[in-house]
Amino acid sequence: MRDLRFSLQLPAHPVSVAAARSVVRVLQPWVEDEQLGLVELIVSELVTNAVRHGSLGTEDRVDVELAVSDQAVSGCVRDRGPAFVVPNLPP
Repeated sequence: MRDLRFSLQLPAHPVSVAAARSVVRVLQPWVEDEQLGLVELIVSELVTNAVRHGSLGTEDRVDVELAVSDQAVSGCVRDRGPAFVVPNLPP
């Protein structure tokens, strides 16, 4: 199988979570059902977090990228929110 890649730009709005889940289902011919369910859950959670915590307003967007190969499904979700600094934890 050739690698399958796609990217999607969604508005930073709660309705985009359902749209992202629907797009993930397009992978069904290439991904086993159990894996597809996990990918759908992960993408849904990441888009939810991006909309809820990383967007700068309703005019903002969330980018979703997914890639499927014979060995794996990988991807990322990006928002335009401000970065944060992880505090140093005591040893």
